[in-house]
Amino acid sequence: MNVLSIDGGGIRGIIAAAILEALRAQIGRELHEVFDLVSGTSTGGIIALGIGTPAKNGRPYRPAESSGRRPRHVTGPQRGSIPLPLGGLDGARPEIVL
Repeated sequence: MNVLSIDGGGIRGIIAAAILEALRAQIGRELHEVFDLVSGTSTGGIIALGIGTPAKNGRPYRPAESSGRRPRHVTGPQRGSIPLPLGGLDGARPEIVL
């Protein structure tokens, strides 16, 4: 069974969509033909719905390239990072940690 799980992330969903389009072009098949199960969270769920809803001819109802709009860039250069402590569950009550 081939499963495709697409993460959410708001506007960054355009990255997932671009990667999936490149994958589709590389394998030469529609993604709904390749994957048995497609799911996602947030924006990824919307993308999954688009993959799982082909038109009668097997192509998506409204391919993204038909709009003629392309983003100039998705993210800017990294300006810094926030250090996050690891082991955030240390000291947590074991009965509520799954």
